[in-house]
Amino acid sequence: MHIFSLCHTGFGINTNILETNVLNLAVVIYILIPLNDVYVEILEKRTKRIMDVITLSRERYEQSLAKLKKAKIRYAAVKYQAQRIRSRGRIFSKKYSLFLFTTFQERQERILRIRRKKSILFHRQALRSLQSALIKKIFKGVLKNCITIAKDPEEQKLMLEGSLKRFVIVEKRRRKRINDILNS
Repeated sequence: MHIFSLCHTGFGINTNILETNVLNLAVVIYILIPLNDVYVEILEKRTKRIMDVITLSRERYEQSLAKLKKAKIRYAAVKYQAQRIRSRGRIFSKKYSLFLFTTFQERQERILRIRRKKSILFHRQALRSLQSALIKKIFKGVLKNCITIAKDPEEQKLMLEGSLKRFVIVEKRRRKRINDILNS
């Protein structure tokens, strides 16, 4: 009779806990008991999906741990390679700087040798020009002396030949000394 009174008064909040529980249980029993197999099947499928997702996430977690381990190993190998490359780079830079220094020294020595050769050639040319000038001057002086000392052409000729022979001997000795000085 109370139920009919609810229908006539309309909808509202029922504050009687006992009636509310009875109604709830009646609805739950009336709906759930006939559909028990369907709900159990739905719950089993949902549980299975959740378990599949958990299994898949565990597999992915294990795969990511394996990838992380490989990455750490690769990182250690790359770090070791980087250290080797750095040490090789230092060694290479030291060797390269030594190479550049020795190349620079060799170039400087080559330049000095070339300058020495040029200076020696210059000195030789200067000595030759001086020698030729001295020879001309001495020859003119000897010739003048011969002409003034000896009036006879035969005598002049003999004196000139003797002077020239002595001059040639002296010049050979001087040239030999100069060449010895230049070669040493």
